[in-house]
Amino acid sequence: MFTMIKRVCLLSLCFLSLATLSHASGEAKLPAPAVKLLTDKTAYSSGEPVKMTMIVINQSRADANLLFGSGQSYDVMVTGKSHKLVWHWSHNKVFTMAVRNVKIPAGQNIRYEIAWPQRDDRGRPVKPGKYFIRGRLTSALQLDSPDRTVIIK
Repeated sequence: MFTMIKRVCLLSLCFLSLATLSHASGEAKLPAPAVKLLTDKTAYSSGEPVKMTMIVINQSRADANLLFGSGQSYDVMVTGKSHKLVWHWSHNKVFTMAVRNVKIPAGQNIRYEIAWPQRDDRGRPVKPGKYFIRGRLTSALQLDSPDRTVIIK
């Protein structure tokens, strides 16, 4: 059974690689979508949820077709001042295994609303300090937002 799962995963990865190559070669001249991560504030009280909006913006005059290899569309990572991973949104989540194409019409965007409960991946409250948050589009064309800095008081 485990070998069968490995084969299915390997075949899926091969398919994604081929699809990505054909996708990229057909639209190489179009600008890639931009990923931005916004927070509702820059400073938060200890324990206060950090509310975020991740926006994937199609800057092109043509539709953007994003290829995904699972049900996951995005992730958000929080690192501390040493840039060590503290929390990521997808931790302990399970996603369907499905190849899918998501179209973003020209000049349009997709928004995702996320909240970080100020806990690490083990569920422990984080200490006050400076944290860096980055959004990631998990399509075959993986794109990251610039880091966003927040302060926990």
